[in-house]
Amino acid sequence: MQLRDTIGGALERRLNDGTFRRRIEPIDLYISIASLCFFYHSNAHTMSVIFQRELMAESEIERRRSHIVEMVMGYLVTD
Repeated sequence: MQLRDTIGGALERRLNDGTFRRRIEPIDLYISIASLCFFYHSNAHTMSVIFQRELMAESEIERRRSHIVEMVMGYLVTD
């Protein structure tokens, strides 16, 4: 499985150099990131109405991307 190996290799390198705090299952990480992205995009129109904010605007998408990166890195990176 090439995707798992690619993600796994990156995770392993960062584990070995002390950047990441523990061994992470590559498929679990991928599913978590994909879920965070999919939910936002699949529900953006409904949430835009609920929250009265245009969530598909470029600035909102960038804000969401930054939030996801911060969440994932907070999970991965050592203190």
